[in-house]
Amino acid sequence: MSWYEIVNEQDLRQCDLLPGIEVPLFVAPPPAVREDDELPYDVFTMDAIVLTQSCDLDNAKVTSAVVAQYVEWSKVVRSEGYTNAEKRRKEQARIRKGTVAHYAILCEMPGVLPWSVVDFRQLFTVPVDYLRSRAIELGERVRVNSPYRERISHDFAGYFSRVALIDEPVDFDKWNPPQPTNVSPALGQ
Repeated sequence: MSWYEIVNEQDLRQCDLLPGIEVPLFVAPPPAVREDDELPYDVFTMDAIVLTQSCDLDNAKVTSAVVAQYVEWSKVVRSEGYTNAEKRRKEQARIRKGTVAHYAILCEMPGVLPWSVVDFRQLFTVPVDYLRSRAIELGERVRVNSPYRERISHDFAGYFSRVALIDEPVDFDKWNPPQPTNVSPALGQ
């Protein structure tokens, strides 16, 4: 079973890889603007992976899709400072196991895609029509196959839904909730 397939079609699917996507990044903090002023922005070019569900794209339920950037592992090594070989190996293992919440792994596809990671820390919504036009412009592109596509979706859901939990659970033995004053006969009381 292969992680990827090469496709050449207009249809978009979840986990299609679209290199060279341009997205606006608003200048922060924006200067004081009047109602008729345009907000200042820069254009950021990135290699994007589509995160929106395929069924929503197929059935025109969305006009914009959520995308994240994917980055070559060698660039992550430099930017994160993983200069020590042992540290690199440990981080690679953590990413493979899914314990680095903001990354999902993209395995190497020799001659097409080096080892890479999807970075969930910065998400963008991009018009579907723009993504489709980029897909047509690219011609052949990489699509992540099932079940690896579902793994990336699962990793994204885990990152997006994570919450900080209290360190100690409530001790229900010590909890003494107030007793109800009017109990319905339907409840058997």
